[in-house]
Amino acid sequence: MQFAVIETTGLLRNREALPDLRRVLADPASIKIRRAALGAIAMIPDQASPPDYLRFFADKDDGMRAAAAEGLARSRTPPTCRSVRKAFDEERKMSPRLSQAFALVMLGQSEAERAEPSSVTLVNSLE
Repeated sequence: MQFAVIETTGLLRNREALPDLRRVLADPASIKIRRAALGAIAMIPDQASPPDYLRFFADKDDGMRAAAAEGLARSRTPPTCRSVRKAFDEERKMSPRLSQAFALVMLGQSEAERAEPSSVTLVNSLE
């Protein structure tokens, strides 16, 4: 139930819930709840949130990295563009990589050719 409430709060962009979401993020019942809390915070653009995103940007959990990248994308904090590019280039998991690509575009880097798989890779995967 807590998971659904947290997700819904983010989808509704309920700013009044940010303090509660940050408390849940600081002391979660489980990793699933922690991911949901950061994901909900990421859906609610707020100038106080970038430290949360930066703290989890290199987390060992790919769901946390993905939520952190989405939060950075929505906060549009330009100083992080270089670190997002580096993370994108090094990321191996699809979910955070997609979120990092979203962040790069939102931060003004729309170099699609660097984000797309090469045609050779695509052809090889189809064979």
